[in-house]
Amino acid sequence: MQLPPGDYGVFRRCRFRWFLFLAAIIHCWPGAMASGQEGVPPGLGTESHAGVVVGFTAPFRKATLATLQQGRIRRFAVDEGQMVARGDTLVELDDAVQRALTEIARLEAESDLRVELARVEMKRAQEELDRVSRLSSDAMASAKEMSEARAEADAARLSFGLSKLEHEEAVQDYKMHREILAQLAVHAPFAGYVSAHLKELGETVEEREGIIDLVQLDPLLISVDCPLELMRSVQLDKKVEIRPVDSAWRPRVGTVTFINRVADAASQTFKVKLHVPNKDLRWISGLKVEVHLGRDPVIDSDQKPPDDGLSVDPPQAALMSSRRDFSD
Repeated sequence: MQLPPGDYGVFRRCRFRWFLFLAAIIHCWPGAMASGQEGVPPGLGTESHAGVVVGFTAPFRKATLATLQQGRIRRFAVDEGQMVARGDTLVELDDAVQRALTEIARLEAESDLRVELARVEMKRAQEELDRVSRLSSDAMASAKEMSEARAEADAARLSFGLSKLEHEEAVQDYKMHREILAQLAVHAPFAGYVSAHLKELGETVEEREGIIDLVQLDPLLISVDCPLELMRSVQLDKKVEIRPVDSAWRPRVGTVTFINRVADAASQTFKVKLHVPNKDLRWISGLKVEVHLGRDPVIDSDQKPPDDGLSVDPPQAALMSSRRDFSD
């Protein structure tokens, strides 16, 4: 379509103004982006620039527990979500056959009848050798009889030593069967919280196959990557304010327990680990938190969290009410 001469001139002027406007935006854009992010390490945002880094809580310990023997799961001694003490029985495999074998081994180990029988036979063979020796000195026993009596005495003595060795083997065999029997149950290596059953009742498991997950939630562990500019302000055993992003949890004071002196060259960060006390189990693993490394805590590290019922769901409340005070 062809525009009239007057309209075409207006169109050219509008197009020229649009070109100028776009050129101005393109020219100013890099400067605006640089001024908005000046001094902020990539990937950390303005929080790290203010001495605040973001991390997540994690269990102090976590273990996937298994038996050292193959078997069928006979009983779960604890439920998911239950607190256990160190040494508590968690899972039991079917051990009827192994108990019978262990009892047989016990009878063998505690019996010394074979040793006593070999002792009697050795004594009789020695007495026979002494008798033949006396007769031989009086020329009343042949050299053959003397040789046979000596051989029988030697054989009886060796049989006695062999019976003692077999008895020692029976004792060790009993110990081995007792150890195998003990390996058909899983015990808690530390006091903690049962987070998951990995198998079902009645399932057959192979040796070293995970059956149950156990975690220690007191204290909680926090691992954060900090910009190198914070290296001078972070020290071991330093008290640090830790504030959950979700305001349903109150802030707490943690302690710096590890500072990695080998930084990551690509991101220009170093790793810091902290422990957060959690005796009341109000804090959970996986909680997003802000770690204030650039300032001293503004809350009392010894202050007990108030019983204000803050956002604790019924399962967590039940866990807290049934928790026992365990220590390693």
